[in-house]
Amino acid sequence: VVPRAQVTGVVKNGHVRHQKGDGGKLQRLQVKVEAMGSSQDTGAFLDGGSTHSFVTRRLVERLGIQPQKKSTIIMSTMNGDRRLSSCVVAGIWIGTKEGGQVMELPPLYVVEEIPVGEDDFVTQQEVDKWPHLTSRGVNVGQDATSEVGLLIGANAAAVMEPMEVVHAADEGPYAVITRFGWTLG
Repeated sequence: VVPRAQVTGVVKNGHVRHQKGDGGKLQRLQVKVEAMGSSQDTGAFLDGGSTHSFVTRRLVERLGIQPQKKSTIIMSTMNGDRRLSSCVVAGIWIGTKEGGQVMELPPLYVVEEIPVGEDDFVTQQEVDKWPHLTSRGVNVGQDATSEVGLLIGANAAAVMEPMEVVHAADEGPYAVITRFGWTLG
């Protein structure tokens, strides 16, 4: 992020919101977030096309965090640039829901919402349709209706790092296991 006057930087992200059953699915993990002695379970949308990471105001409030500084960011998407007032929070850690693998996230921009819905993500029921995934133990372990409180961008690439890949078969999806669980592509 390069400071420009009062603008903190240009942040690039975005995806096309589609109708049910139209288009691909986005990558999501179910994680436990911790800050200031509080913890919450939430969904984390993995977006390698975003330069920065974000957290919803609701999750920040549930964790009892006070934002550090106010800033203005320029959100740059295919739809153009848009100025947003935001603030930055630091000291948020993520881990698996089971309590393993813990990692501190870089400072996060606070947003009102992360505009993704339950139709944007794969469910375990969809995974179970693909023998090449079930035979390898792919389990997305998530409830498609759960809240998404984090958008993890390229500045936290270690969250998305593939530890193992199950290659696509029969025109089906591939799966990647990260430190924090399985995602599908």
